[in-house]
Amino acid sequence: MASVCLALAVATDIGAATPNVTAARVAVNTGTSLAPMPTPRYFLAAATGHDGKIYAIGGLTSGGTAAATVEAYNPETNSWSTEAPMPTARHDLAAVTAANGRIYAIGGATTDGTPLAAVEAYDPDSNSWSTEAPMPTARWGLAAAAGLDGKIYAVGGADSDSKTAGTLEAYDAATNSWSTKRSMPTARYFLAAATGSDGKIYAVGGSSDPISILATVEAYDPATDSWSTQAPMPSTRAALAAVAGPNGTIYAIGGANDPVNIAAAVEAYNPATNSWSAAAAMPTPRWGLAAAGAPNGRIYAMGGVERFDGAGKLVGTMEAFDPAINSWGAAPSPLAISFKLAHGSIKAGQKQMVAVTTAPSVRVTILVSFPDGSKKTKDGTATSTGQFTWSFKEPPGKAKGQNRTVKVTVTVASGSKPPKSASKHYKIT
Repeated sequence: MASVCLALAVATDIGAATPNVTAARVAVNTGTSLAPMPTPRYFLAAATGHDGKIYAIGGLTSGGTAAATVEAYNPETNSWSTEAPMPTARHDLAAVTAANGRIYAIGGATTDGTPLAAVEAYDPDSNSWSTEAPMPTARWGLAAAAGLDGKIYAVGGADSDSKTAGTLEAYDAATNSWSTKRSMPTARYFLAAATGSDGKIYAVGGSSDPISILATVEAYDPATDSWSTQAPMPSTRAALAAVAGPNGTIYAIGGANDPVNIAAAVEAYNPATNSWSAAAAMPTPRWGLAAAGAPNGRIYAMGGVERFDGAGKLVGTMEAFDPAINSWGAAPSPLAISFKLAHGSIKAGQKQMVAVTTAPSVRVTILVSFPDGSKKTKDGTATSTGQFTWSFKEPPGKAKGQNRTVKVTVTVASGSKPPKSASKHYKIT
């Protein structure tokens, strides 16, 4: 019971005053609004499935009840779906996708504050959960990350006596077993964790007690079972999220700076230089949020509390950060594509031309299909004004009356938008 009382006391203290948003540049791109999470929650967890969807798992609802809710966001369609609920409702948990494609929900606490050692695995392919070997140490407010060695590392949190822990335990999905590793130097809860491109697990921020918010960063090396102290965050933060971007940078997102200030700040850590820099801030300040990266290169932040005034103002808004342009924005606008054929009908041996208009500098693939199964293809890149043309000769032969299909596909190299295709036909006269 003590643990949940402490968690809610922290929540009440941090958000009781009207929040002061951490000063930072907010860069926002316009476009289609991101679909909000159907069930607003805080102290939830999130993980990206091998199917490219982002799964928002568990958390606390506005009534302070632990949720078993699982909702999946599809970045390609900008839509949510309700998935099979967790067997165990909980908040302040961690979630990690393992190399086997399953998403592991780890630890947390029940509505009455009982810390959990429970581990349950979700299979996106079958939309089903299974119970796995529990953690050796029950705890809530922990963080977890997948190592490059295939193991999942669960770090920090608080135990049944609300005592913060430096505990580090590693889960091997192949053997469904846990092992105890060297403890984190700074015991804390409400921290975040992410795996760097160097294979180290970075434990970021958190709180050592209800009022002491930390900027501490410590890195664990699975190869040597050792910890090292890294450059601290520019700002103290707890109940934040951390995600490794496609560029190898680790982004620390949102959280609470102290018992008064709720953060919109995003700070970027470069493991190679052990240095931090400011990134564009979230449009919505929040703490107790979750975040995950998608295959399109964007980082999605969801849930959390914007203000806590007794009833609680939960955030259902979904916001996306694009590291490539250091900007937060809505769903990417769909790729536009149109093309013209020089001739609606031609004779065998005559030249045909395809003129494409699309987005600047995207990849263009043109495919011409013939009735005998043969094909002509052309790959290239649109100009800075979105133009691309290709001429080819219609093969000689007896093809009068036949139709040809021309299919044009445009693709963004970063994967930030789904490919777009269009087709037209011409006739041989």
